[in-house]
Amino acid sequence: MQKLVFAFVGLLVGYLVLEYDVIGMAGSNATPEDPSQLLVVGPDGHEAPGTIVAADAPKVFFAKDIFDNPDQLTAVETLADFEFVEQVEGCRFTPPSVGMALANVQVATGGGDSSVYAYSETDMANDLIDWISATTNGQETDIGEKIALRPVGKVNVAVTDSTQILYLVLQSSQSGVIWHIHKMPETRIARVAVIANGTAGVIGLDPAIPVEYLDVSQNEQCVQPDRNPRALPDYDYGREVSRKESYDLSRQRDMRFRQYSTWFLSQFGVPSETTLIGIAKASHVIVGPVPEADAPRLSYVPMDGQTVRVTKNDLVYISPSPEAATTHALSAYSNLLEQASGGRVETITPAPIARDQ
Repeated sequence: MQKLVFAFVGLLVGYLVLEYDVIGMAGSNATPEDPSQLLVVGPDGHEAPGTIVAADAPKVFFAKDIFDNPDQLTAVETLADFEFVEQVEGCRFTPPSVGMALANVQVATGGGDSSVYAYSETDMANDLIDWISATTNGQETDIGEKIALRPVGKVNVAVTDSTQILYLVLQSSQSGVIWHIHKMPETRIARVAVIANGTAGVIGLDPAIPVEYLDVSQNEQCVQPDRNPRALPDYDYGREVSRKESYDLSRQRDMRFRQYSTWFLSQFGVPSETTLIGIAKASHVIVGPVPEADAPRLSYVPMDGQTVRVTKNDLVYISPSPEAATTHALSAYSNLLEQASGGRVETITPAPIARDQ
């Protein structure tokens, strides 16, 4: 009997080692050798922590293998100014010229903190509708929670491809993104197209390089960026979403992807998933090869003091200061609520601008 007990314990320990790696990663803070082990699956695909750089999908690398100062990637930064750029008309971009190579980058949202606080009339109207609906249904919510500390996501773009003249196409399907460009000295960027679902901007680029913008949240006639759902990992929506609802969501996304890919082909000459770079949520992406082990790394240049070129839309405010943005937004919300209630704010409970002291 004792031999059977020892045998069973031996088998159990062996199973745990193989299944959960209890002698390796489990229960420790060690970093895995394979960066893909740090990815998690979200509703829009893979999501990465700030230590990971996304490359040709689905490849990922460690930031320390690309940047020579990775500790700076999470530093708090402050911009100097904003330059507003008109959006393209008719959902149409300038096509690539002969000799240009398309660098096709797409995320759902940025994983980094841009320190840019922006809100449009469209955003505020949608949030106000949600807030009124919640309060009239007896749910106590603070309208200030909608607007305090909501920075636009940021993605660092490491450009290392020095063999081609690049046309960067930077896409974000679920939000706006501030794209922070970092390039090796010998790389060449000819033009940039930004396609976003919210306020977006570009920083770290030579002012002479033309940048075109399209915010699909402000242009409903344009097709929203999206990935091919068949190329994404399965996501468990949980019990709150039935199998039929999950199927319907997938079907809707497949239709949107097909529409977007057709439109993308008409604009840039290739389908939307051609040599695609990026994952659903990323703080960094790389356009080009990862530096060799003994080669110089890319230097991260902080945003401090730089000017960001942003989409010109129905912005209520944009600021590098969360305090200034919150103060401005509370006033704007009060005015919008006054209009929405026909001047009878007291009919909506609880008090709309009440904030915990």
